[in-house]
Amino acid sequence: MASSGDVDGQPAKTRPPIRINVAFGLVITHALLMRFILDEYVPAPTQRFAYFMIGLALFNIIVKVIGFLPVAFAPHTPKVEKGKGLQGDKVVSVIFPAYNEGDGIGQIAESALNSTDSPNVEFIVVDDRSKDNTWAELQRIKKERNDPRFIPVAGQERGKVYWKGKNWAVAQGADVAKGDYLLFADSDVTLYPGAIDDFIGSMTKAEVGWVSFLPKTTFSCFAEYMFNWPGTCIAQGLIPAKVNTGKVYAFGQCNLFTRETYDELGGHREIGHLVAESHALAALAVEKKIKFRCQCAFKQASMYWYNDFWECWKGQLKSVRGRMGKKLPVVNRPIPRPVVATVMSWYISVQLVPWFIFLMGMAKLIVTQATAYAYADAAVGASASASASFGPLDQMALGAAAVCVGCSFLNRLIGKVFLGYDMYYWYLAPITSTVLVACMAVRACRPDNAGRWNDDGMPEGYVQPKDAKTKTK
Repeated sequence: MASSGDVDGQPAKTRPPIRINVAFGLVITHALLMRFILDEYVPAPTQRFAYFMIGLALFNIIVKVIGFLPVAFAPHTPKVEKGKGLQGDKVVSVIFPAYNEGDGIGQIAESALNSTDSPNVEFIVVDDRSKDNTWAELQRIKKERNDPRFIPVAGQERGKVYWKGKNWAVAQGADVAKGDYLLFADSDVTLYPGAIDDFIGSMTKAEVGWVSFLPKTTFSCFAEYMFNWPGTCIAQGLIPAKVNTGKVYAFGQCNLFTRETYDELGGHREIGHLVAESHALAALAVEKKIKFRCQCAFKQASMYWYNDFWECWKGQLKSVRGRMGKKLPVVNRPIPRPVVATVMSWYISVQLVPWFIFLMGMAKLIVTQATAYAYADAAVGASASASASFGPLDQMALGAAAVCVGCSFLNRLIGKVFLGYDMYYWYLAPITSTVLVACMAVRACRPDNAGRWNDDGMPEGYVQPKDAKTKTK
């Protein structure tokens, strides 16, 4: 059956990322903003512009510095002594879903096997019908390691069941798992030695049936800095404490359940038709009054996100579309692109103005001081005249701009001190990422007829996973 938006069974034509009218609106908006800034700043700042810059500096202090300081108190998974995590005859099943992961799944599986020598841990990797050499790589590891704990599973067809994302692969892994605990980890998560004991010990101490862990991100390409992914990862460090005090959220990369809790939730079959499965499980847990916790597991696991610019673009677009691509009530359509373009134009300007004013202010200060020095002997009043050309309002604007720039530095410094993230290219955060986010926001407002990043559009004749009770044999 043709998907919505198709004509006579043919896919609808893909619209360009930014249409002519939207691009024209962006140009006009920025031209007006630039004209306003120049009128307010040249030849000397007006008083209201200086106050505007001070307000912008205070905003940056609150949002980028004060707002991020709570990461100092983020809950972290503690290390436990060997043998004090997984005890007795309890079994842990570690489940990795994999699709087209032939290049990296070998290293991930090897790291998992090396993370513990306990015979009470099994490692299940479900190949979700990959089109590359994922299955061959899994067979190679099975043969070379000859470890009975390693269990590759060939994924089955989805049939007429409307599964989204990794949910089908994960559900198949859970079906064949024998563990009293189920640890679901993405196929790019590296487990460190002792991680499983730490996870079990943390769950036991918290007295809950589910703990969602945030692995530490390893940055692998320059594009991640262009998108300010380090800043996003620092912001993620704020989430665990909020979850533990009532926020409905869970990370999707690494989650440990007791079998009882997982079955009580209904597992991934219950929410298998949803893209953001971890968030859906968190909402379900709150609805069923099941306690869960969230922690940073930076000493237990790490993960990679993206390998190049286009992977960054697609991954970030998915997130932005989830927030901005939703239909508005009453009108029943996404936010109009021209509106988004206008709002994001102002957003770009607010982020870039401090850098523009800082550079212009520094150039003006240098020229002013150089002029005063050059003509110091020519006339007695030259120095005073030169100083007057860089007056109090210039100083206020430059100082405020410097504070805004410094807040971007302090934001990344907070991440380095408290979370261990690097500070490379910190100055790109308010420049490249701002422009890219604005472009993605405009792009995200175009409906995705393929339903790739949304939860709508189940084809006729399909059923949701929770209504299909068949299990992997």
